[in-house]
Amino acid sequence: MDIKSDYYFLCIKNEKGEIYKKIISVIPFHVEKPLDFERSEVVASRFNYIFVMAQEYLNKGEFDTAIEYFNKLPENLWNSTTIPVIARAYYSNEDFEKVVELLEKENVIKIYSVLLLLANSCLELKRKQKAAEYFEMLRKYGDTVKINRVLGAIYHSLGEREKAKVYWDRAKKLEKSKKKNLNSTKEK
Repeated sequence: MDIKSDYYFLCIKNEKGEIYKKIISVIPFHVEKPLDFERSEVVASRFNYIFVMAQEYLNKGEFDTAIEYFNKLPENLWNSTTIPVIARAYYSNEDFEKVVELLEKENVIKIYSVLLLLANSCLELKRKQKAAEYFEMLRKYGDTVKINRVLGAIYHSLGEREKAKVYWDRAKKLEKSKKKNLNSTKEK
Protein backbone atom coordinates (compact mmCIF):
# COMPACT_ATOMS: atom_id res chain seq x y z
CA MET A 1 0.00 0.00 0.00
CA ASP A 2 2.94 2.34 0.62
CA ILE A 3 4.49 1.87 -2.84
CA LYS A 4 3.99 4.84 -5.12
CA SER A 5 2.61 4.50 -8.67
CA ASP A 6 5.36 3.63 -11.11
CA TYR A 7 7.01 0.78 -13.01
CA TYR A 8 9.18 -1.62 -11.04
CA PHE A 9 11.44 -4.47 -11.99
CA LEU A 10 11.20 -7.74 -10.14
CA CYS A 11 14.53 -9.45 -10.51
CA ILE A 12 15.59 -12.84 -9.22
CA LYS A 13 19.31 -13.52 -9.08
CA ASN A 14 21.51 -16.33 -7.89
CA GLU A 15 25.30 -16.72 -7.73
CA LYS A 16 25.41 -17.23 -11.53
CA GLY A 17 23.49 -14.04 -12.30
CA GLU A 18 19.96 -12.89 -13.12
CA ILE A 19 17.56 -15.79 -13.76
CA TYR A 20 14.21 -13.95 -13.92
CA LYS A 21 13.08 -10.41 -14.64
CA LYS A 22 9.55 -9.01 -14.79
CA ILE A 23 8.18 -5.51 -15.10
CA ILE A 24 5.45 -4.71 -12.57
CA SER A 25 3.17 -1.74 -13.00
CA VAL A 26 1.66 -0.16 -9.90
CA ILE A 27 -1.24 2.21 -10.53
CA PRO A 28 -3.08 4.38 -8.02
CA PHE A 29 -6.57 2.92 -8.68
CA HIS A 30 -8.27 -0.46 -8.87
CA VAL A 31 -8.84 -1.88 -12.36
CA GLU A 32 -11.50 -4.57 -12.88
CA LYS A 33 -10.56 -7.44 -15.10
CA PRO A 34 -12.17 -6.78 -18.47
CA LEU A 35 -14.90 -9.16 -19.58
CA ASP A 36 -13.96 -11.07 -22.66
CA PHE A 37 -16.83 -12.19 -24.88
CA GLU A 38 -16.29 -14.49 -27.79
CA ARG A 39 -18.93 -14.85 -30.45
CA SER A 40 -18.03 -17.65 -32.79
CA GLU A 41 -21.34 -17.68 -34.66
CA VAL A 42 -23.63 -14.99 -35.95
CA VAL A 43 -26.62 -13.94 -33.85
CA ALA A 44 -29.05 -15.57 -36.34
CA SER A 45 -27.66 -18.96 -35.36
CA ARG A 46 -29.66 -18.80 -32.12
CA PHE A 47 -32.45 -20.55 -34.01
CA ASN A 48 -30.08 -23.47 -34.66
CA TYR A 49 -29.75 -23.87 -30.92
CA ILE A 50 -33.53 -23.73 -30.46
CA PHE A 51 -33.93 -26.46 -33.10
CA VAL A 52 -31.25 -28.60 -31.45
CA MET A 53 -32.86 -28.14 -28.03
CA ALA A 54 -36.22 -29.18 -29.49
CA GLN A 55 -34.64 -32.29 -31.00
CA GLU A 56 -33.04 -33.18 -27.67
CA TYR A 57 -36.38 -32.90 -25.89
CA LEU A 58 -37.94 -35.03 -28.64
CA ASN A 59 -35.23 -37.69 -28.21
CA LYS A 60 -35.72 -37.55 -24.45
CA GLY A 61 -39.45 -38.21 -24.86
CA GLU A 62 -40.60 -34.79 -23.64
CA PHE A 63 -42.86 -34.15 -26.62
CA ASP A 64 -44.76 -31.13 -25.30
CA THR A 65 -41.51 -29.32 -24.51
CA ALA A 66 -40.09 -30.27 -27.91
CA ILE A 67 -43.15 -28.86 -29.66
CA GLU A 68 -42.91 -25.72 -27.53
CA TYR A 69 -39.32 -25.21 -28.74
CA PHE A 70 -40.17 -25.99 -32.37
CA ASN A 71 -42.91 -23.36 -32.22
CA LYS A 72 -40.28 -20.75 -31.23
CA LEU A 73 -38.75 -21.08 -34.69
CA PRO A 74 -39.74 -18.44 -37.24
CA GLU A 75 -41.98 -19.57 -40.11
CA ASN A 76 -39.20 -19.29 -42.69
CA LEU A 77 -37.32 -22.07 -40.86
CA TRP A 78 -40.25 -24.48 -41.17
CA ASN A 79 -38.89 -25.95 -44.41
CA SER A 80 -38.47 -29.29 -46.15
CA THR A 81 -35.61 -30.21 -43.82
CA THR A 82 -37.13 -29.23 -40.47
CA ILE A 83 -40.81 -30.09 -41.02
CA PRO A 84 -40.35 -33.90 -40.97
CA VAL A 85 -38.56 -33.64 -37.61
CA ILE A 86 -41.25 -31.32 -36.25
CA ALA A 87 -43.94 -33.68 -37.53
CA ARG A 88 -42.28 -36.55 -35.66
CA ALA A 89 -42.76 -34.59 -32.43
CA TYR A 90 -46.45 -34.11 -33.19
CA TYR A 91 -46.77 -37.80 -34.12
CA SER A 92 -45.18 -38.85 -30.84
CA ASN A 93 -47.61 -36.51 -29.09
CA GLU A 94 -50.47 -38.20 -31.00
CA ASP A 95 -51.53 -35.02 -32.83
CA PHE A 96 -52.08 -36.89 -36.10
CA GLU A 97 -54.06 -34.06 -37.69
CA LYS A 98 -51.05 -31.74 -37.35
CA VAL A 99 -48.72 -34.42 -38.76
CA VAL A 100 -50.84 -34.72 -41.91
CA GLU A 101 -51.16 -30.93 -42.19
CA LEU A 102 -47.39 -30.50 -42.01
CA LEU A 103 -46.27 -33.40 -44.18
CA GLU A 104 -48.77 -32.97 -46.99
CA LYS A 105 -47.21 -29.62 -47.90
CA GLU A 106 -45.74 -29.56 -51.39
CA ASN A 107 -42.25 -28.54 -50.27
CA VAL A 108 -41.90 -31.66 -48.08
CA ILE A 109 -40.08 -34.41 -49.95
CA LYS A 110 -41.99 -37.68 -49.67
CA ILE A 111 -39.20 -40.00 -48.57
CA TYR A 112 -39.77 -43.27 -46.69
CA SER A 113 -39.91 -41.80 -43.17
CA VAL A 114 -42.32 -39.05 -44.25
CA LEU A 115 -44.58 -41.52 -46.06
CA LEU A 116 -44.61 -43.81 -43.03
CA LEU A 117 -45.66 -40.97 -40.72
CA LEU A 118 -48.35 -39.90 -43.21
CA ALA A 119 -49.67 -43.44 -43.72
CA ASN A 120 -49.87 -44.21 -40.01
CA SER A 121 -51.37 -40.80 -39.16
CA CYS A 122 -54.07 -41.26 -41.81
CA LEU A 123 -54.84 -44.70 -40.37
CA GLU A 124 -55.19 -43.17 -36.89
CA LEU A 125 -57.53 -40.52 -38.32
CA LYS A 126 -59.59 -43.24 -40.10
CA ARG A 127 -58.72 -41.78 -43.51
CA LYS A 128 -58.29 -45.24 -44.98
CA GLN A 129 -58.24 -44.30 -48.66
CA LYS A 130 -55.46 -41.76 -48.09
CA ALA A 131 -53.60 -44.23 -45.87
CA ALA A 132 -53.79 -46.82 -48.66
CA GLU A 133 -52.24 -44.32 -51.11
CA TYR A 134 -49.32 -43.70 -48.77
CA PHE A 135 -48.79 -47.40 -48.07
CA GLU A 136 -48.77 -47.99 -51.85
CA MET A 137 -45.98 -45.42 -52.12
CA LEU A 138 -44.13 -47.18 -49.29
CA ARG A 139 -44.21 -50.47 -51.24
CA LYS A 140 -41.91 -48.83 -53.79
CA TYR A 141 -39.22 -48.78 -51.09
CA GLY A 142 -39.71 -52.45 -50.29
CA ASP A 143 -42.47 -54.95 -50.97
CA THR A 144 -42.73 -56.40 -47.46
CA VAL A 145 -45.09 -58.83 -45.78
CA LYS A 146 -46.15 -56.20 -43.26
CA ILE A 147 -47.04 -53.51 -45.81
CA ASN A 148 -49.01 -56.00 -47.91
CA ARG A 149 -50.93 -57.17 -44.84
CA VAL A 150 -51.76 -53.61 -43.86
CA LEU A 151 -52.91 -52.81 -47.40
CA GLY A 152 -55.03 -55.97 -47.39
CA ALA A 153 -56.66 -54.93 -44.12
CA ILE A 154 -57.29 -51.37 -45.35
CA TYR A 155 -58.91 -52.51 -48.60
CA HIS A 156 -60.94 -55.14 -46.73
CA SER A 157 -62.31 -52.45 -44.38
CA LEU A 158 -63.09 -50.28 -47.42
CA GLY A 159 -65.16 -53.13 -48.86
CA GLU A 160 -62.73 -53.85 -51.71
CA ARG A 161 -62.43 -57.56 -51.02
CA GLU A 162 -60.75 -58.54 -54.31
CA LYS A 163 -58.03 -55.93 -53.87
CA ALA A 164 -57.59 -57.04 -50.24
CA LYS A 165 -57.15 -60.65 -51.37
CA VAL A 166 -54.43 -59.63 -53.85
CA TYR A 167 -52.41 -58.00 -51.05
CA TRP A 168 -52.95 -60.84 -48.58
CA ASP A 169 -51.88 -63.37 -51.21
CA ARG A 170 -48.79 -61.29 -51.92
CA ALA A 171 -48.00 -61.21 -48.17
CA LYS A 172 -48.30 -65.03 -47.97
CA LYS A 173 -46.06 -65.47 -51.00
CA LEU A 174 -43.40 -63.17 -49.54
CA GLU A 175 -43.60 -64.96 -46.19
CA LYS A 176 -43.13 -68.39 -47.80
CA SER A 177 -40.21 -67.07 -49.81
CA LYS A 178 -38.64 -65.64 -46.66
CA LYS A 179 -39.03 -68.96 -44.78
CA LYS A 180 -37.59 -70.89 -47.72
CA ASN A 181 -34.53 -68.59 -47.81
CA LEU A 182 -34.01 -68.99 -44.05
CA ASN A 183 -34.19 -72.77 -44.30
CA SER A 184 -31.74 -72.90 -47.19
CA THR A 185 -29.19 -70.76 -45.33
CA LYS A 186 -29.52 -72.95 -42.19
CA GLU A 187 -28.72 -76.07 -44.25
CA LYS A 188 -25.45 -74.59 -45.50
